[in-house]
Amino acid sequence: LYDEIEMAIPMVTVGEAKPLSTTRKRQTEMSEQTYRKQVRRILKQSGYDGDRYDDWNEPAYIEDLEEVLETATKFLEAGDADGALIILRVLLEETTEDYDGDVDYNGDLAGFIQDLGMPMAEAILNSEMDSKSHATLQDSVQGIIDDLDETVEESELEVVLAALEYGWDELPDKESQWEEYDEEDWMLFDGLQRARLNVLKRQGRSDEYLQLAQKVDHHGYALELLQLGRVEEAIKASKKLKYDSEIFSVAQKLREVGRLKEAIALAERGLKKKGNAAYELAAWLAPLEESQGRKEMALSAYHSAFDAQPAIELYRHIKRLSGSNWENLRPSLLKKTREMYYADILADIHLEEKEWDAAIKVAKQDFGSFRRLEKVADAVVSHRPDWVIRVATKQAEGLIEKTQSDRYPAAARWLERAKKAYQHKGQAAEWKAYIDNLRVVYAKRPALQKAIGKL
Repeated sequence: LYDEIEMAIPMVTVGEAKPLSTTRKRQTEMSEQTYRKQVRRILKQSGYDGDRYDDWNEPAYIEDLEEVLETATKFLEAGDADGALIILRVLLEETTEDYDGDVDYNGDLAGFIQDLGMPMAEAILNSEMDSKSHATLQDSVQGIIDDLDETVEESELEVVLAALEYGWDELPDKESQWEEYDEEDWMLFDGLQRARLNVLKRQGRSDEYLQLAQKVDHHGYALELLQLGRVEEAIKASKKLKYDSEIFSVAQKLREVGRLKEAIALAERGLKKKGNAAYELAAWLAPLEESQGRKEMALSAYHSAFDAQPAIELYRHIKRLSGSNWENLRPSLLKKTREMYYADILADIHLEEKEWDAAIKVAKQDFGSFRRLEKVADAVVSHRPDWVIRVATKQAEGLIEKTQSDRYPAAARWLERAKKAYQHKGQAAEWKAYIDNLRVVYAKRPALQKAIGKL
């Protein structure tokens, strides 16, 4: 990123927890002012104006801060947790120092601040801090959280305090001590366990990772088993997965290691959960079912994918596989598409079935959707030329009246559609009269004359 920062990144093989030399530590500590100056410069230049900020895109200075955060991540991956902690602490202190939620319009900086929690907790878990430094950092972080603007979710940063308080000590047991803690406390403990797992994973400590993951992260446990080639154990562990997104990722890995039968069975179980990954899971599963000759299961999977996210390709698959039951299935597909306000897909379906008037009705519902209007007009030009003439000339004339030359190419394209519709009606003379009149009316607009010159 920056010369001073890049020079400070220790060249340690990821996975090795090599102790840092005194010289290495001194160099890292001396670089704190470099990071602090850089972060302050970024924040000073943010400005919330001009090229640095707008209402629709993430501010440019957030990208600069993320590059600094990426440098801290490189320190973590290289085994220098103390170096990473210096950068993360500087980022947390400087970004919260004068934070104002009223100025951070879209919450971009608040989101960045919250994202510091997990890597900072991981750095603490792998740090070599002495007791004095530990206490100082704990007081500092507690003070920052106490003074946080309400725009920043403090729960995302409290994992840092949990890492400082508990470290690698045994955490309360959910089964026997559930009543002794609030739900927020248990969520915090879960966050600390995730940080611990990330540290163990990064350091390649597989046995310890598996021991912890088996208790707190069945998904990570199954994936680690697969990575280690312990497939049978992973298949057994996958029975405890709760969420379809987790089931999907494990099913994909099972397929990669040649256990297609088990992958399909797991994915079928995941599909019944109808969770947030329903579309991705169903769309992945359907062709696999079909490849195994399981037509009914494939049809069910395609239908599940359509219910989650209607698409014309899925509609075609369902029609192809449904056979004589198609007329019974089709109404439910149309109803789902309407309920989810997928007007573009609804138009596609009507065009697919050559239901021209129904497609036109969908297109007319929202003239602001120009792409949908264009798509329908192009498809029905030979079937409903009168409608195409009306809509095409209306759109073209509306664009021309704006007297903005950059709109003329779009107007010309609409006029091209009108021309085709006139031709389909065998009314070449009527078209010529219309376009000649347009040229006369707007004779003093050379840009327009050029745009429609070939019509």
